[in-house]
Amino acid sequence: MASELNFFDTYVLMAITEEIVPQQTFFKDRYFPTGEGDIFACDKVQFTRDYTG
Repeated sequence: MASELNFFDTYVLMAITEEIVPQQTFFKDRYFPTGEGDIFACDKVQFTRDYTG
């Protein structure tokens, strides 16, 4: 027996929206834009910090 979902039922709509979690990407997209050419495969990145200024 197939079960039907009534998408106009309030409880079904509430259950669906509770499961949808929007991705928080505004900060990442705004200040750290990346494209296909920006992403590289490595496990570590060398970082040098200048404390003189």
